[in-house]
Amino acid sequence: MDKYKLTPMQLDALKEVGNMGASTAATALNSMTGRRIELTVPNIDIVPLEELPTFFGGEDELVTGVFLHMFGKMPGSVILVYQREDALRLVDIIMGKKEGATKALADMDLSAFLETGNIMVGNYLTALGNFFAVKFVPSPPNIIFNVAGVMVDFIQMSLDKKVTHAIVLSTEFGMTGKKIKGEFVFLVGVRSLNEMLRRLDQKVPLSGESAPKAKKAKKKKR
Repeated sequence: MDKYKLTPMQLDALKEVGNMGASTAATALNSMTGRRIELTVPNIDIVPLEELPTFFGGEDELVTGVFLHMFGKMPGSVILVYQREDALRLVDIIMGKKEGATKALADMDLSAFLETGNIMVGNYLTALGNFFAVKFVPSPPNIIFNVAGVMVDFIQMSLDKKVTHAIVLSTEFGMTGKKIKGEFVFLVGVRSLNEMLRRLDQKVPLSGESAPKAKKAKKKKR
């Protein structure tokens, strides 16, 4: 049995955490743009690193991502990835342009994409940190452009710890009737991932049952 295979209830619990982060990120983006932005996490999974390119559209798919490192007791890295065409559509929404207007990312577009990604990543990390009782301290974000296979190789080379799997939160960004799919990829070392899943099991056991509550000791009458 795959030691990282979670029950539907555990996946639902993590998805709910992701949606809490998405909700607060959407509120911040609404304030930034003056428009009603919708942001949800419809799916979450734990996947081997070598399978990541399939989540981005394949090894040769052109992608754009916001990448940063995390510091603290569970250091690692995070990347928010969009296929190139979806990244351009996202900029159209954020900048209030007509759909299809952005053909390439100019300086202002890059700034808007970076700020949007930074808001999303920051709120996802806060939600995950609250759930797992750990503080993730993010570095300044950077933008990466490349094909998916090369991007994953770059991520692996940049990691200090041994990383074998990634937590992937699929995200849907946009306005009513306009949805853009992206992937929030959370990477920590094997030891940290095991500890996070141990804490998840304490909250939502593999059996699917709620964690038992401690019984209060009865006071003896004197």
